Amino acid sequence: MPPEQPPGKKYASGVSGSLASIGTIGTNFALGVVVFAGIGWALERWAFPGAAPWLLLSGLGVGLFAGGYRFIREANDATRRANADDHKP
Repeated sequence: MPPEQPPGKKYASGVSGSLASIGTIGTNFALGVVVFAGIGWALERWAFPGAAPWLLLSGLGVGLFAGGYRFIREANDATRRANADDHKP
């Protein structure tokens, strides 16, 4: 380990980095669901008022799928980064 970085510093930055990554992953999932459900609600309310509740449900479904896909992809990337950091000398 380089002399300018004490041993405890790497552990502290790794934990805070992991917590930030976890928070970002969860926030991105929630925002994806909310945004697509909002788009479905807006289309249902102003563009196609007779389509209630199908556009809202469709937007919610697309948001769950897109948010879940992004969640899994980012969680896998975070796991790969954590495993790569564990194997560094």
